[in-house]
Amino acid sequence: MKKILALIMAMLMVFALFACGKSDTTDTATADEVATEEVNVIPEPVDIGNSTVELIKTEKYTPFEGGESMLVHIKFTNNAPLATTASKEMYITAKCGETRVLEMAYQKEHSPEGWDNVEKSVAPGEAVELVYVLGFADGVVDVTLQSVHNTIPEKLEFSVDTKTLG
Repeated sequence: MKKILALIMAMLMVFALFACGKSDTTDTATADEVATEEVNVIPEPVDIGNSTVELIKTEKYTPFEGGESMLVHIKFTNNAPLATTASKEMYITAKCGETRVLEMAYQKEHSPEGWDNVEKSVAPGEAVELVYVLGFADGVVDVTLQSVHNTIPEKLEFSVDTKTLG
């Protein structure tokens, strides 16, 4: 009788170990899936001060051999009572891990259409498409668009996996 009871107890312990092992694997997979879902997602528009900013798209840009960049297309809407420019209202930062991804400056013939709209005067209630040209980093790039004044907590934040850019 003791042997049968010991065998049943041993089997229960084995099943308990299998059950614990499965739940840990599932939890890890779920966390990985959540992290993957947050990359390449277009966030909702954000009001930053007297403007609304919205991510339109990101894409790889190669104007000439060896000139890889990443383009970030943003819709900038002026909600202020006076005309303004995006460069007076906000700035962009990007990081790939701990490495800062810098804004690129190409000569006019190599720059994408819309890149100079950050200096364009935008009347109250009007919108313009901005194109930020960032250096190309191989991996996930975390991008933040925020107020130049740094007193406004609202930010447009998103992540881009550059391996998926065409």
